[in-house]
Amino acid sequence: MWLVRVWPVFRVARSKFLLHTIDELVDGARVSILKMDVEGYEFQVIQGARNTLRQASAVIVELNGSGNRYGHTDAEVVALLRSLGYSSYRYVPEEHRIEEVGAEEMAKSPNAIFVRDVEGIRKALARAIRYDVGGVQV
Repeated sequence: MWLVRVWPVFRVARSKFLLHTIDELVDGARVSILKMDVEGYEFQVIQGARNTLRQASAVIVELNGSGNRYGHTDAEVVALLRSLGYSSYRYVPEEHRIEEVGAEEMAKSPNAIFVRDVEGIRKALARAIRYDVGGVQV
């Protein structure tokens, strides 16, 4: 597969990369949480991680419309994650908890947390060590 990298001032280079899916790389090992920052390629990455995501507790992903350049909307990414059993949440760091959010709330922030094992994540957050950051316990 050929990928095109574009730098400012119209400098373009072509590179050839061997691509692997997450399912190929993980090869059946259990993944608890998957963090994705793939600049618009979320839909394709999720397609290649279906088996892994059927076992993971949560997925953290940035949705900001950049998938449009690859032919997929944020709504399609959300629908794909929902088809795998995930619901959208936001993290409240001051309280070490997650709360479910709808589409309108998700649109306010590009970072989204999709959770499948809600109780497992809640238990892990309850055990989390608290730190003082600028006078605020997080």
